[in-house]
Amino acid sequence: MAAIHMRESSEYFKGLDSQISTALYKERLLSGNIKFVIGVITVKRKYKKSSHSKSPSYLLHSMALIDKTVKWSKYFDSSVPFICNVDLNPNDHKDALNLYAYLPYSERYGNNSFNAPLLTLPNSDSTFKSWTKHASKYNKETVDYSFCLRTAAYLKPNFVILIEDDTIPHIDFPTILEHMIESRLKSLPKYAYLKLYFPPKWQGFAAELSTIFDLALWASIMACIVSLCLLLLSKCGLRFSHDVLMIDFSKYYLSLQCISKIPLKNKAFISLYLVCLITIWLLGRQNVEALRRLWRYFYRLEQANGCCTQAQLYPIDVVEALSEYLLSVPVTTHTDLAISDFAAERDLPAWQVEPNLFFHNGLITSLNGGQKHPEEFMFGL
Repeated sequence: MAAIHMRESSEYFKGLDSQISTALYKERLLSGNIKFVIGVITVKRKYKKSSHSKSPSYLLHSMALIDKTVKWSKYFDSSVPFICNVDLNPNDHKDALNLYAYLPYSERYGNNSFNAPLLTLPNSDSTFKSWTKHASKYNKETVDYSFCLRTAAYLKPNFVILIEDDTIPHIDFPTILEHMIESRLKSLPKYAYLKLYFPPKWQGFAAELSTIFDLALWASIMACIVSLCLLLLSKCGLRFSHDVLMIDFSKYYLSLQCISKIPLKNKAFISLYLVCLITIWLLGRQNVEALRRLWRYFYRLEQANGCCTQAQLYPIDVVEALSEYLLSVPVTTHTDLAISDFAAERDLPAWQVEPNLFFHNGLITSLNGGQKHPEEFMFGL
């Protein structure tokens, strides 16, 4: 499947006129009225080569989908994507270099297509480019994130969206984001960020009040639907040659005999509800919550969890402060936790969209080139 996506993405860019593509984005940049700047943070993946492995080329796939979205979605018609290449040796990142002919870009340790000056560190004459040694891999990741935020802010958009190169948008991303920003978030006070992706493996049912409520809610909906179907069947006069055994919770068997109608007594409904409860739990919250994709009004805006930075949206008025804050945290602090701490310290709410508006397909990590367990991606298939 991944090979098919990469081939389709490659064919997509081959079919583009690079001059028309760059001219379009140049025109948008010169307009001075940019709604979204979408930065895709990328480094060359370090992976173990074998006779059966090739470069994962995550950037190619994500940029193809982002480019399509920004060019064809009306809500993004004044928006600009860019490749934020934070590799220490940007010229070695061939996947990024191959896309420079079609898309704006900025290199932390090289050039940019915006004719922007070298970005300096806050209250210093030093530049991001001159900072080549980092105390830890997490420190570099955090400084890279700060650089990409500052690069996006340089273009003066209304919102900044930063995504990692192994993250791809859902087909409903433009529609749902428009609904969230124009209908939901406008009525809320100032916020730190909107999380567009949270790992599905941590979205299951747990011993938390919110997920317990979800379990009860979905079980109630399922029980009502099943009850309605049974009633409709009874109205149709359907007959069965045997009893339908529901479940045995006590001394007696509880059964429904479908002859001319189906009586739903209290015990029957309780048994039915328990069956639905177990069914929903076995299906998993991740899969059941996917039903919310049927209508934009079903999507939920929840308090954000701290973990992960695969895809996040920031209002422009917090970007500079956040960028500075990330450069001041301890060198062992993970980027996602630093961003969460920033929101907490400034008493700003942080929100999260459910279901996710992005998928994560990064089997090979950018931090150490290690391979994640495929089970982590089962809910995104």
